[in-house]
Parts: sequence; C-alpha cells; structure tokens
Amino acid sequence: MAIGPLTAAAAFAVTGNKWQISTLQHVILIGLVLALVPIVLLFCFDDDKALGEESDAAKYQPLALHDTASDDATEVLQDKLQTTTSTFAIPQLSSHSVPYLLATSDLLFGLATGMTIKFFPIFFLKQVGLAPVATNFVMAATPLAVAAVAAGSPQLAHLIGRVQTILLFKFCAVALLALIGWFPAIWTKLSIIIPAYVVRTAIMDSAFPLQKSILMDYVPKGSRARWNSLDGVLIFGWSGTALLGGMLIDKIGFGGTFCLTALFQCIGVCFLLPLLFIVPKHQAGHLLDTSGLTAYSITPEMSTHSVMADVDVESPVEQLLASARTQENQELHVGDESSSLHA
Repeated sequence: MAIGPLTAAAAFAVTGNKWQISTLQHVILIGLVLALVPIVLLFCFDDDKALGEESDAAKYQPLALHDTASDDATEVLQDKLQTTTSTFAIPQLSSHSVPYLLATSDLLFGLATGMTIKFFPIFFLKQVGLAPVATNFVMAATPLAVAAVAAGSPQLAHLIGRVQTILLFKFCAVALLALIGWFPAIWTKLSIIIPAYVVRTAIMDSAFPLQKSILMDYVPKGSRARWNSLDGVLIFGWSGTALLGGMLIDKIGFGGTFCLTALFQCIGVCFLLPLLFIVPKHQAGHLLDTSGLTAYSITPEMSTHSVMADVDVESPVEQLLASARTQENQELHVGDESSSLHA
C-alpha cells in the first residue's frame, strides 16, 4: 500500500508538485493500472489447495491430548471445551454472540470512519498546508507504520489477551482523533499533527487482524465467506457516510467532524466490551501466530507438554487437562490398591 502513494509522489514531483486537475488525472490513471496487478493475481488462488478441517474454528476441532490420556478423558475434555468460553461467565452471553458483536462493532466503527477517512488529504491540503509530495509521503508512511505495529501486536496479545489488545488500540486511536479535532492549534504543527495521524491509523488498523482471528475461532469454516462478505457491505457504506462527512465539514468544519467521528467510533468499540467475558486470553486449541495475521491449531503431533509451554497457566485448557490427569491417576491408583488387596 505504500507503493501507490510513493508513485503518486513521484508523479507530482515530475509535474511541479501542485494540486492541479491534470496532474490528478494522471495519478488516478496510474493507480488504476497498478490496481490490475493484484486483481489478476486473485485468479491464481485455488480452493482445492485450502486447508481442511484443521483450519476450522477452535470450538469445532478436537482437542489434541497426550498419548497417555484415556479416551474417556478426551471425551470429557471435549464436552467441557464446547461450553467453556471464559473464566468469567455471563449467562446472557455465549460464544454464539461473538460474531454478531464483532460485526456490529465493525459496522458502527467503519461507518463512522467513512465520515473522515476520505477527507484527510483535503485536510492536509487546506488546514495543514502540505504540498502533494509531502502528503503522499505521509500516506506512504502510514501502511509501513501499520505493518510495524501489527508485527508486535501478537506479542502484546499473548501477554494481555486479544480482546484487551484490540480495545487498547481502538480506544487510543479514538482518543487521538478526538485530540486532533478538539485542538485546531496543533494542525499547523507538523511535528505533532503528522505523528498523531500516523500513530492513530497504525494502531487502529493493527487491531483488524486480531479481530479476524477471533472471528475465525468462533465461526465454522462453511460460514466464513458470509461473515467476511460484510466487509464489502461496509466499504459500500463508506460512500454514504462520506457524503455525510462532506456535508458536516461544510457546516461545522474539520474539527467538529473529527470529534463526531470519534464519538461514533467510541460507541462502536463499546460493543466489543462484552467479549472480555466471552473470549479467553488464549483460545482453547489455538495459538496466535507471530505474524499476527493467522492462527494455527494444535495438531496431534504436538505433545501436551509443548502446548502447555505456550498456553497461559490460567487457561481453561490447562485446568481441564490437569483435572483429567488427576482424575485418571486417582482411578489407576485405586485400581492398583484393589488389585493388591485381592492378591
């Protein structure tokens, strides 16, 4: 995503670094041509090479146990894991509500974002006073910052939990947008406004892969296409909210529009709060990959010892495994005592 703004910066630099219709036309045409490359690459995907049952949601996979665990213990653990979602149980909420909460939050948050996201280049032009090349350099730095934050988000999620990390990122992003809107005096201070914009966008977009990983853990594989199709509806909805955002900017200015956007985004983030009581810090049967973009499941080839080294000590998986092992050892011990007495 940084290639596009850098290409636009080069085009503006060659044509005089001015906001002109003729220059913008050339930049748009170059962007349309470059967009054909990833579109053509989509035809190279093959569903026959996709993962099978091992890529299904965690709640629909069997738990991999140690070879010495009995079949009865395996069945007991699997039955318990089907109903175990969090250390804190709320009767009104269940794991089935997770995708609906995520979708509602994404819808409200995305529609609110559409009010302002398309107008940041105009904001940099009219309020900040940036030239076209400088504006495109800011736009090029933003996806690089997103990649940097996203690379470290799995480690943070491993420490405090995925939902906790998402809430931290999104509330901080909302606060930065509100700060930009509430204090117009910082708009002309490049050392403040540019880092605030880049950091806000980076931490906000870095929460998206973590949300997707939670969605994949709580949605069966056959329904993922339907839930992912909501992204297209959301992008379409940006057009309507962008119109509303343009009208608000004409009426109350950029500052008021940014503050209203932050308010509606905050409402959207609040729909994620119930996930604190549903989604455990470490999903049973799944561990976050270091890339932060995927999740891999525990396979039968992985021993219980290696799994426990990565799972939090208070996770439901470890508690159930320990309980099952203790019960099995007690039964074996009682059986040995009975055999010795009969002897």
